[in-house]
Amino acid sequence: MEKKILIIDDDEDLCEELTGILNTSGYHATYALDGVKGREMVERDGFQVVILDLKLPYLSGFEILKILKKSFFNLKILIFSGRPMAQERLWQEMTEPVQEEEEILKTADAVVSKPINVEALLSVLEELTA
Repeated sequence: MEKKILIIDDDEDLCEELTGILNTSGYHATYALDGVKGREMVERDGFQVVILDLKLPYLSGFEILKILKKSFFNLKILIFSGRPMAQERLWQEMTEPVQEEEEILKTADAVVSKPINVEALLSVLEELTA
């Protein structure tokens, strides 16, 4: 079975580098540079895993995560972000929008932090595509 992965991130250099790494590691990877294009590609082409950045033009990663989790039950979503997660912000009072974001993030199948640790990313992808 072909392991199709879509990277949705607005950093084109990162997308090209990751696509190359994933393709040489046995995956069939491609990318979209904004949320609207990424959502369209998932709907049209079908993927096993989406690697999703949170800060995207036109349609945020939070919005895409909500949409995809409602419509594509078997799709695995890996959040890929430099954003600090709630446990790293315990000293801050969490506002209502932040709490909502944290709840949305809990629906993701995995979270990998930027900067990239390629070995860790490949390990997580192996688990998600098994």
